[in-house]
Amino acid sequence: WFYGNPKMLSEPAIARRFLSALKHCGALEDLILADLGLQIAPAELSDTLVEMKGLQSLRLTACPDLLSNDVEGVLTTLKSLGDNTNVESLDIMRCGDITFGSELAKILPNLESLRKFGLMECQIDVAGRQAIACSLSKWTHLKEIILSQISLVGAHRDLIHHLPKSRCLTSLQLFDVELFQEDEKMCQDFVNALGSCRRLRKIALVNVGLASCAESLGGVLEEFSDLRLLDLNHNPGLARNDPEGSIAFCKCLHELALDELEVLQLENIGLCGTLATPGQEREDPASILIPLLPKFQSLRTGAFRMFGNNFDDDLCEVLRGNGVPV
Repeated sequence: WFYGNPKMLSEPAIARRFLSALKHCGALEDLILADLGLQIAPAELSDTLVEMKGLQSLRLTACPDLLSNDVEGVLTTLKSLGDNTNVESLDIMRCGDITFGSELAKILPNLESLRKFGLMECQIDVAGRQAIACSLSKWTHLKEIILSQISLVGAHRDLIHHLPKSRCLTSLQLFDVELFQEDEKMCQDFVNALGSCRRLRKIALVNVGLASCAESLGGVLEEFSDLRLLDLNHNPGLARNDPEGSIAFCKCLHELALDELEVLQLENIGLCGTLATPGQEREDPASILIPLLPKFQSLRTGAFRMFGNNFDDDLCEVLRGNGVPV
């Protein structure tokens, strides 16, 4: 990998010599080009990638001079990955001013060998977003998708339709993705689609606008027998400060495979509740959450967090006193 020297390939002649050398690395499996100031046309990179028959993983990070304002060139690069059927992992991050569009529909489905796809801090128009969502049913080997700081507005129907068809998917991670916008029906449809992806071991839906679906999402999560990571942080509309929904969601946590769970992040998701006083015949979050703690056998240190919710002070005091991080 080549990382972190913005002047390293800033001269076009040096960059071309570098690419020429890469063509002779037929056994190279992983290639990371990050922050190098790469001063070449994307088509020249494409010519190199086609020659690298052993390449399995490519990451392009912060290469604005390579990617900016050259849609055709970038697509040529992606197409070359389709021609090189060994490529299993593709990550594109912080790619300048380029806006991906409908052209992606012609390119992405051809990346048939992909097992991991990552797209972060990129601009995508509606047609491009729909192309990404529709590709989920085309990438029959896909195991991991990570999307961060992008918008999928306008592609939610495609995502909901194609997500259940991604049969091999084990990791779905969306971070700061503009998507649901607290549309309750959209969220419920997504939860139903998620229930078909029983192989998932990692689920991260961070700041994606989930709303009023805490109980139904909890019911779906009960069916995941091999879950290792669950991160729902920063969806304040998820439980909507509804006491009954909060109780129902907390109850569902008991049904998770807690002895295998390594990460549980539930910060700022709209959970609420008050402490039940002696003699009251009702459940409160403390009576549900505290018995969970001994069941966490594989939880990483600091990986269970419930800060930022709306439990009252008395309840928080009891929870903290028993080791629940609120």
